[in-house]
Amino acid sequence: MADLPTWWANAISAVIFAGIAVGVFAVPRASLFRDAPDTRAWRDIRLWAVVLVIVQLAIYATFA
Repeated sequence: MADLPTWWANAISAVIFAGIAVGVFAVPRASLFRDAPDTRAWRDIRLWAVVLVIVQLAIYATFA
């Protein structure tokens, strides 16, 4: 593993983050909003997770 180039680690991390961004949508919307006072889009934690993944991927792309 030590002989692999650094971009492999960045690529693997990017794939994992993309998997997380897709995987969060496996959680049903109804279970997220069970105790919420309303169902506005900004309360959907899945969307916040995707935003954070995009930020993380941008950081990886900047310093890769």
